[in-house]
Amino acid sequence: MLVKCFASTIGFDKILMRFKLLIIYFWGKHKMSIKSVLKICALLSAFTLSQNTFAGSYWGIGGGTSSWDIKPLFGSYEVKDGATFDALLGVRTGNFGYEGEITYSRHDWVGVSNATHNATNLILAGLGYLPLSQSFELYGKLGVDFWGTSVDFGGYNFEGDHGTSLVIGGGMNLNLSQSFSLRVEYKQMSGLGDGVDKGDISQTTVLAVFNL
Repeated sequence: MLVKCFASTIGFDKILMRFKLLIIYFWGKHKMSIKSVLKICALLSAFTLSQNTFAGSYWGIGGGTSSWDIKPLFGSYEVKDGATFDALLGVRTGNFGYEGEITYSRHDWVGVSNATHNATNLILAGLGYLPLSQSFELYGKLGVDFWGTSVDFGGYNFEGDHGTSLVIGGGMNLNLSQSFSLRVEYKQMSGLGDGVDKGDISQTTVLAVFNL
């Protein structure tokens, strides 16, 4: 009877469910340990989630806050946390993906008017996902940041510096439908300078992501 029920099942996730039932059946008949049964069922559940994740291209847009621990003019001043704009385009295949991202942030000097540090970041990164349910997953990000900076001071704009650095981050996706999700992300880029001083930038953003 159990074999007949298993064979009549249509759908990959239902087939895996029948595997679980089959395991429980053999546990009862052959006295498998309950620990072994739970381990096998957990692995099958994780595999089911990975098979149901989105695969394809996507784009996203959002913003948040940016913190730059640079101290301009040889440590004489500090800069405030500023707003950041974020846009991305990526491709995902199961639990792995890669994306290109651009961010722009502005940071006013503390105690000085008409003085701002600006940073533009072009990020190329790989991502690894950990689905916890059909609607919620965690992910990590690692890549390279091609950055450029400028300084607004006294009504004039001055070119800062440019270079490459490591970017590392992670966050969570809330999948609201097959075509739309919300992403909350934290990332850090190291060693951005203005031509004189350097510091790391960390950003926390919320993005609306659209699957294509």
